[in-house]
Amino acid sequence: MSTLDAYQEASTRLSMIWMDFHIWYATPRDPRVHKEHLHLICSNRKTTRGRFYREIRKKSAMKHIAWCRVLDEGRFDAFSAIFYNQTRVDVEFARRTIYKMLR
Repeated sequence: MSTLDAYQEASTRLSMIWMDFHIWYATPRDPRVHKEHLHLICSNRKTTRGRFYREIRKKSAMKHIAWCRVLDEGRFDAFSAIFYNQTRVDVEFARRTIYKMLR
């Protein structure tokens, strides 16, 4: 799976949880939301909303991390091309170290 695919998947998961939150907020007894997010639903509406928000924050963080990886890969590809053109040495062996330096 490429980093761009991982970003798209994380973005899709975030939008799905937001959509399910809005469905739950409008109709708290919707069976689809209860079936998919049983671990988030409880008897207290305020607690359930907090659980949804916590899950949304997790998904947002995963989306942000995936986007940072996409940017890292783009930076590395640019650096690698420039480095190879000047030295004729492939730097693929040091990918993780270079990711840390390019940030």
